[in-house]
Amino acid sequence: MDSTENKAEDNPAPRLEAEMMRSLLKNLPGMAYRCIDDSRWSMIYVSEGCIDLTGYTPEELVGNMKLDFIDLIVEEDRDLVRQAVNHATQNQTQYRMQYRIRRKSGEIIWVWELGYASYCDVSSQGLLDGFISDITLLKRQEEALQLLASDLKEHNSMKDKFFGIIAHDLQNPIYAIVSIADFMEQNKDILNQTQILDFCSQIHTSAQSINCLLENLLEWSRMKIGQIKIQPRRLALVKEISEAMYQNSKHARDKDIELVIDVGDDFLLCTDQRMLASVLRNVISNAIKYSDYGQRVLIRSAREDNESVITISDNGVGMSRMKLAALFRIDEDIDSLGTANETGSGLGMILVKTFLDRLGAKIKVESKVGKGTAVTIRIPDLVMDEYPFQARENDAI
Repeated sequence: MDSTENKAEDNPAPRLEAEMMRSLLKNLPGMAYRCIDDSRWSMIYVSEGCIDLTGYTPEELVGNMKLDFIDLIVEEDRDLVRQAVNHATQNQTQYRMQYRIRRKSGEIIWVWELGYASYCDVSSQGLLDGFISDITLLKRQEEALQLLASDLKEHNSMKDKFFGIIAHDLQNPIYAIVSIADFMEQNKDILNQTQILDFCSQIHTSAQSINCLLENLLEWSRMKIGQIKIQPRRLALVKEISEAMYQNSKHARDKDIELVIDVGDDFLLCTDQRMLASVLRNVISNAIKYSDYGQRVLIRSAREDNESVITISDNGVGMSRMKLAALFRIDEDIDSLGTANETGSGLGMILVKTFLDRLGAKIKVESKVGKGTAVTIRIPDLVMDEYPFQARENDAI
């Protein structure tokens, strides 16, 4: 062997480069590979990063000793991966793609792959060289951002709905008050007492409508920003129903509607008084709104499976299936006039559903056009020990 050959053998550069390459590949946060471009993507080489990525060792993947790499790819994504690789090889470009694999543990993760086709000088066999990394965390962050964007869109929709509610529902009663006040001012010298009392009654009705709307809007906004906290109290149901009926008494008198309570004086439940009051007020108001003159609204109660069951029923105009399906959706317009042309946006029932959800309660609405509506509310007793700084015993009886 001549001196030239001895110098080549003594040159440590190739050995150092090989060691450096092995070290780099070992420490890469992902898996480098070379495989045959066949139907199985038979692995010729995989870096040690495959253990963290797939759960399999290089010995299990090289030569497809344990399984084919394609078997790691989630079945729904395999065609996408193959099409991307075929397109890139045919056009002599790199392929980039995201897809899911199932790790040895059974966990499904998202990966990003970058690769390109090369050819062996001896056999001209198609080879694929590439790199695969775990992007599951990035995908989760993207999903979280998409969820936030969806929530933002929904909140903007709610905001637009609120503006529509304010413009629509306040317009009629405010216009009525202004018109009546103008008429009374212009004719104050010729109006008799009966006429004045009648106009005052109309103004009062319009003002009540505005007050109810503003109460609902205020409670809804407080709920959305977390200002309303649950304060469980032991309540006498008949008292809460009587208060809700009193708030709706003028509306009922104007339509000659009888409000009947079939609830025992000793019927108690433990829940949030403010939320229950809002629920009862809005449901009873709706029952009156859609009842014809001279009809009856019945409120009953029962105890079933440690729950208080309250049923508010009427034999009014009822609702179609379409309106029933959209009853608790703010993105649906279910506005309809009452039997005395009462207006309403449907916000009251949306607020009812929101409060009942907070209380862990359920609501069921059954209705048929021309047959009336029955609203059944099932309220579980809250455990006051879970709200030690808020609960007060017997303070609402």
